[in-house]
Amino acid sequence: MAACSFDHTFLYVAAGWEGSASDMSVLRATLEDGKFNVPEGHFYLVDSGYANTSKFIAPYRGSRYHLGDFANRTTRAYRDTKDKYNHRHAQLRNAVEKAWGILKQIFKILKVAAPFPYKTQVKIVVACCVLHNFIARHQGNDKYFNMLNGLEMNEDEDEVEEEEDPQYMVGADESLRGEQLRNRIALQLWNN
Repeated sequence: MAACSFDHTFLYVAAGWEGSASDMSVLRATLEDGKFNVPEGHFYLVDSGYANTSKFIAPYRGSRYHLGDFANRTTRAYRDTKDKYNHRHAQLRNAVEKAWGILKQIFKILKVAAPFPYKTQVKIVVACCVLHNFIARHQGNDKYFNMLNGLEMNEDEDEVEEEEDPQYMVGADESLRGEQLRNRIALQLWNN
């Protein structure tokens, strides 16, 4: 799991989960152990694998989401507030896709099964993210950062939403606060 900024740098990286774990399980563990914090009054955009809360804003389920869904003239018109919100959410989330795309272009080792012990593989992922950030901050004319600048990344449109709703992993109060915040944002987008 990683948190990225809109300048395609990694703010936080959680590497080291063996086997498979739901996105929400990894997030919950990093929050509980205090390694990842969301500054007061801020939130992160997350995909549908996460619960919608006041600190992690997810897209609306059951509404169009992928950028390709809004690609042509006939599908570009928004049906309602949820539709417009999801489109804007997908556009912003594209920054995360770009960050991962740049990272994989620079560090080809991340695209192959490395013949290293598991703990070394975890260190490689973190080291690549740190070097990625260094390049982004100190080498502004890097060819990979510039090559992907302004482009929309191909999302994994075949990504299947998890069968189990991640909302069950947060309290009802937090879920309600997240829903209210998301609805306020969607309404502001619709009215502007």
